[in-house]
Amino acid sequence: MAAIKYVSPMTSLPDGFEFRNPVMQDAKAVTDLLNIRVESDYGAATLRSEQVRAEWLTPGFHPSFDARLVFDTRGRLVGYVETWTTHHCPEPWVWGCVHPNYEGRGVGTVLLKWAEVRIMTELYVLEPGVRFAPRTLPSAVRPQVTALYRNLGWSALAQAAGSLQNGIMSLYQKAVSTNPRKVYEKELRPAQLKAF
Repeated sequence: MAAIKYVSPMTSLPDGFEFRNPVMQDAKAVTDLLNIRVESDYGAATLRSEQVRAEWLTPGFHPSFDARLVFDTRGRLVGYVETWTTHHCPEPWVWGCVHPNYEGRGVGTVLLKWAEVRIMTELYVLEPGVRFAPRTLPSAVRPQVTALYRNLGWSALAQAAGSLQNGIMSLYQKAVSTNPRKVYEKELRPAQLKAF
């Protein structure tokens, strides 16, 4: 297996911000962040830390490898992303969110770029020639979110989001209204590994 070479997306975080993998003790902070995001987008939040911990214990999902956190200079969690590649399928899922007060500072960009690099490791376990297109679902329909995806090469699919199988993303979807949101995808190819 060849090593992936890339410029760390951490270099574009604001000074003093911390980028690291989660540990089980971070479940409460992640839950709080998700509830803040839900309240900002939809006005009600119902996620519990036990749900986050249970998702992190899903067989094949390893928070230390499949998720990342961003903390501000005061140690407050301001961004989260997770990748779901547990079935080694050509359509892995990515989901994340940024604290409403920290949008527009590059946190979402850093998290999405990291997720792309993480899921590209799945190219090595797929059959050659398989179309590999990770998917993501915006937490809400907001211009800055759709602009982030477009700027990083993600395209909206014609379909609305359906029922999601696993991950905190599925918990989030259950916690919010059933407002239709588009799924975004980005086709990745082995040749793109060189760009990283």
